[in-house]
Amino acid sequence: MDILDLAGLTAIHQRTDEASQTRIVYAEITDQPEKTNTCPHCGAVNSVRRHGISRHNYHDVPLRGRVVIIEMKLRRFQCQRCRKVFRQAPAGMDRKRSMTTRCVEWIRQQSLRAPFSQVAEESGCSERVVREIADEYIKEQNDNYRPSMPHWLGIDEIYLEGRVEGPLCLLVDLENSQVIDILSDCRMDTLVSWLSSFNETSKLRGVCMDMCEIYRRAVKRVFPDAEIMIDKFHVVRWANKAVDIVRLRVGKLHSSERHVDDRKSCRPLLRKQRHSLSAREREVLDGYLSRHQEIATAYYLKEDFFNIYKCGSRSDATKALDKWERSVTGSMRPAFRELLKALVKWRVEILAQFENEKTLACTEAINSQVHDVSRAREGYSFEVLRGRLLFGRKAHRPLNGGRAA
Repeated sequence: MDILDLAGLTAIHQRTDEASQTRIVYAEITDQPEKTNTCPHCGAVNSVRRHGISRHNYHDVPLRGRVVIIEMKLRRFQCQRCRKVFRQAPAGMDRKRSMTTRCVEWIRQQSLRAPFSQVAEESGCSERVVREIADEYIKEQNDNYRPSMPHWLGIDEIYLEGRVEGPLCLLVDLENSQVIDILSDCRMDTLVSWLSSFNETSKLRGVCMDMCEIYRRAVKRVFPDAEIMIDKFHVVRWANKAVDIVRLRVGKLHSSERHVDDRKSCRPLLRKQRHSLSAREREVLDGYLSRHQEIATAYYLKEDFFNIYKCGSRSDATKALDKWERSVTGSMRPAFRELLKALVKWRVEILAQFENEKTLACTEAINSQVHDVSRAREGYSFEVLRGRLLFGRKAHRPLNGGRAA
């Protein structure tokens, strides 16, 4: 069996350079005539003359962890009309680079899954060549990419460490938990332009997002009939933050060593919902709350707010929310100020979740994937980052990541 498995080429023999972990395969062309009659540069016929023989190396797909080089003797020709010199063009070789077409395709696929430096090392090519092939592939994929508007759209932002241009804007199909697109910024004109590129105005039923006025205005401008709802996590986090405010305020009044120890051990317990605590955790937390009545009040207000999301209908949730707002009195109001303000400004959108039960939970898995790509190789351009997210292997799998409230 021919080790190359390339039409028109036959392997004569091979050797392995152990120092560089390179397998060199010597091959010869078996399906081309000794002489060509047409110049590929000027198209002149019967003006081509032989011009010697040269050795040429082509990179192939790596095999068993080794770089593969195909070495061949190629005839050189010269056109008597344009005086340009050219050589044989073996079948299965890329026209632009000294590598096989299957090696180019392998680099195209791997460049969206692994760091460019790793792909370069495995293939034996330079990192610049890998980057060029990846850029060409991403541009080709972008030209052919035609996303469709889902029934439920998720909008979220991604903050990358060291990125001075600001957060990226992530667009997600919530029903299939898949990325639709990623935008270079979260400006209103950018989002409006993206939303306006779709003609399927009747397909979009609703949008799930955080409490961002820019997102709300952009959606309403392009899809005025789409329902907007606020992701549960972005609401309940204000309740947890309120408990932290009270805890820190009480902590300033109690500097004893025991209280400091209590704060360290009970902080994670305060963020948990009571039904998720173990018997031992509940005993520890109850002891802590019994010693600090103000923190206990904030904690049980937080628990009552979380329980609103257990309501089975929008009408029940509205009644429970009204009752909860009336229960926030006295010294608790400053701590819960941000949550109370959000309930006024975003009340309709917050209550909309009790009818649709859509969340941005899957964006956490996408966020993690983007951060992994960014950390794997600093200096990726936005186009490469977007291409790896949209067209890489993981992009075609549903993302079932979630986050607890």
